Amino acid sequence: RLSIFKLASRLRNVNPKELNEWQDANNILNRTIDNWLRGLVGRLKTDNKLRSYDSYLLARLEEFWRIIYNYGEFIRKFTDVCNKVEITEDIQRAFNKFIDEYKVFVTNFRNLIGQINRIAKSDINPDSVEIPRELPIIDGGKLGD
Repeated sequence: RLSIFKLASRLRNVNPKELNEWQDANNILNRTIDNWLRGLVGRLKTDNKLRSYDSYLLARLEEFWRIIYNYGEFIRKFTDVCNKVEITEDIQRAFNKFIDEYKVFVTNFRNLIGQINRIAKSDINPDSVEIPRELPIIDGGKLGD
């Protein structure tokens, strides 16, 4: 499986001067998501024991939506960086493969939000989870605007 974090780490070799701040943000977001996922299992076990399904369903949905929103923002920033530096065709193709996989996830997550909203109304709109665009494949160069 591809992740935006693996792709971002491959960009470090492209032009470290322009990517340092962005790469640091990548590392922070990656650790944040990892920590959130580790804590999620414990929260779900506790929620299950308390049997307060409506409350925890909405709370976990909102948590997950926030993580997905931040991940999507990072994907958009990755695209911005790719427009500013030269990237290889290999990275372009890997990113587009990642986007294909991510589109399936986003579609499933949107459907899940819709199903949860039928059970316990949340303030989250399924369309608020954006589907990112692919990068155009350009032979060995800057993507530009």
